Amino acid sequence: MTPNPRHLTMPMIFFLLPITGAVAETFLRAENITATDGDTVTLRCQLLKQDTKVTQVNWDFCNNMYIAFHVNYSDTKGTVVKEFSDRVSLAKDYGITITGVNRNDTGQYCCIFITFPYGKFTGKIFLQVLSKATWTHGDYFWIWLGLGILIVFAVVVAGSFYYKKRKSQAFYSNIHPKTSGAKPVGSHTADSALIISTSEDKKEEDSEYFYIFRKGV
Repeated sequence: MTPNPRHLTMPMIFFLLPITGAVAETFLRAENITATDGDTVTLRCQLLKQDTKVTQVNWDFCNNMYIAFHVNYSDTKGTVVKEFSDRVSLAKDYGITITGVNRNDTGQYCCIFITFPYGKFTGKIFLQVLSKATWTHGDYFWIWLGLGILIVFAVVVAGSFYYKKRKSQAFYSNIHPKTSGAKPVGSHTADSALIISTSEDKKEEDSEYFYIFRKGV
């Protein structure tokens, strides 16, 4: 989008200011921003050099396509290029606010401070706009952290349960100690079979005796 030519007259004042050296970005503090589709974001640079007067601040896409201008030498206090005025507005401290950002707004933005008597300082901000379904590295970090906590919790609970079970088994073993002279389980079955066999033999002897006695009579 090409800005209105009348707005390009304001940056020309820069050429009237004394330039004392190369562009120094170290005097500006600018932080990159990550946003989500539909968010409202404010881009702002902070001038670290105090002993200077800011006369104008220009915002562009770091390619001389201007977005907005802050000015300190007129009653307007600045303006936004018409092509972006529907979503861009001036913010305090020489910033700009973009409403309803989308993926097409992702890119690098430049703030250009024109000062007196030190000249021009430029800062750069990279704006990254993500769709709502996109996961960042931070999201994966919190997910893996949560899974790690759950695993540790499960191990602690299992260990505690196993320790209590072993402790309970040791307690009941002390209450009911095993005797060395106890008969094996199978011996009870053998004794029962022996008793039944003896009873049957006795019945047979009684029957024979009764038979002989009857025959003698």
